Amino acid sequence: MSLRWWCACVCYVLMSPVWAALPALDLAWPHEAIGESVAYLADPQGNLTPEYVASLPRERFVPLAQPVASHTFTRAAYWYRFSVQNRSSEPVSRILWLLQGWLDKVDFTIVAPNGVVSHYHTGNGLPFSARAIAVPAPNVRVLFLPGQSEVLLRVQTPDPFIASINVTTESQFLYSQMFDGIFSGLVYGAILAMLLYNLLLFVGTRERYQLAYVGYLATFVLMNAAYNNYTFPWLFADNPGGQDWMQSGAIFLFLCAGLIFTRSFLELHRRHLSLYRLTSGLLYLTLLLALSGPIIGYPWHVEIAIVMSSLVSAYSFCLGLYSWRCGDRAARFFLLGTMSGLVGTMVTACTVMAFVPFHYVTYKAIDGGLVVDGILMSLALIDRIKQVREQRLRAELESRTDSLTGLYNRRAYQEISQQEVGVLQQREQAVAVLLLDINHFKQINDIHGHAAGDAMLQHVASLLRQQLRHGDYAFRMGGDEFLLLLPGLEADQAALLIARLRLTLSRCPLRWQDGVLAVSVSIGSSQWLSGEPCFDSVLRRADAAMYQDKQQHRDAASAVPELVNPS
Repeated sequence: MSLRWWCACVCYVLMSPVWAALPALDLAWPHEAIGESVAYLADPQGNLTPEYVASLPRERFVPLAQPVASHTFTRAAYWYRFSVQNRSSEPVSRILWLLQGWLDKVDFTIVAPNGVVSHYHTGNGLPFSARAIAVPAPNVRVLFLPGQSEVLLRVQTPDPFIASINVTTESQFLYSQMFDGIFSGLVYGAILAMLLYNLLLFVGTRERYQLAYVGYLATFVLMNAAYNNYTFPWLFADNPGGQDWMQSGAIFLFLCAGLIFTRSFLELHRRHLSLYRLTSGLLYLTLLLALSGPIIGYPWHVEIAIVMSSLVSAYSFCLGLYSWRCGDRAARFFLLGTMSGLVGTMVTACTVMAFVPFHYVTYKAIDGGLVVDGILMSLALIDRIKQVREQRLRAELESRTDSLTGLYNRRAYQEISQQEVGVLQQREQAVAVLLLDINHFKQINDIHGHAAGDAMLQHVASLLRQQLRHGDYAFRMGGDEFLLLLPGLEADQAALLIARLRLTLSRCPLRWQDGVLAVSVSIGSSQWLSGEPCFDSVLRRADAAMYQDKQQHRDAASAVPELVNPS
């Protein structure tokens, strides 16, 4: 005799007491996840009839010994057998239902105490109307006669599946469906709120990754609705095959949207061109696999979709980790979000494929993981928008600021002067313009070096900035020429300011190397006259006044600054 035969004999001897001990379920109470009261039989070819299975001795069935049955990809059918006891004197109606919605063939055979056999058929392989109660979970309504009845359940589907068998009253069944609906409603509510929020952000920012994230959230809602069977009554009530393809197709659509968002958000086209190409290749492969469904058939299509979901989640996590390590600040939220989505996806996938023991929390882990993912991704997007705005403001500021002195440049003068003219024309407010340059600046560069010239420019700019009031503007117009735009300053006040500037500059020579360099400037001022359309004429008058000032102080202006030891 073979070793296999001896093992079967040993198992038979050891398990016989267990089979005998499986209790009948008392219909006076609700029973959910009844796997510990169930024995099962695998039908590899899927061709056994209910009559044949009912005639088999109980010893042919193996006790499930756990609340929920889990099976990975299989073409086999599985038979589950259990007993129910109606201790009342009247028939009682009960709902027999399974938690998982996407089971194709769900057939119940009831052997009543009087030997009468009844058959009930439901599942996604039939129109949605085959359900006794119009909810996503496969269910039938059975009238149990007084006494003990035998129940045979046959389940067959090409997908990985769990069989959580439940026997409850209709009100208890509806209560459990309401609880599941509330949970799904909270998930969808959170996701849709984030979707609308990010859509509004996209309208304001016009950033492509914002729109990609909206697509990512939308495809998640579609995928979740598909595998939870919510799309069955809405779209495919009379087309069960369409519902099957919706499930695998929605998974692929979600994966494509996720890769597009990842590629866009992490700015791979700009930061990591090789990873951009690799991600694009994975995206095209995913799209090709999605379109291959009619060729490879639905069973292979859904298997590949589930495997690809784990692969893409892991790949996105690695991309986020790499980007974060490369200094992308926003990638930290992306990394945390991807990790939560990855964990949720992996836990649910492993639960469905029987690698992890079934629990409602593990079965719904993908929902919770994606909600956390959505929240963290929204934070990542906000952080990214903040970075983009900071970069734009920095670039705008740099384009309007002189890099050496930190003052506004000529471009900024053009913008600010136009704004001030508009204000002046409304308020008729006085404005003074002071134009000044550093005497003998070229000689400073030639004699003491360009570093000394740069230091002189910075020194003068710093002293000018100290004299400004709130609302005044200081510009470096080019070379050694500076301009002060002083709203609200009358001509006599401008003269006092010029005197104060001369005194300050004369008392604050530039400390350079081991000595000091005296600061000498020429200053011209002019007032804006009411009705002038721009500051061009004001600037010309100030320039003429500065030239006149240079002529008047010819002696001081002709003395080339020498390096003087302060001691």
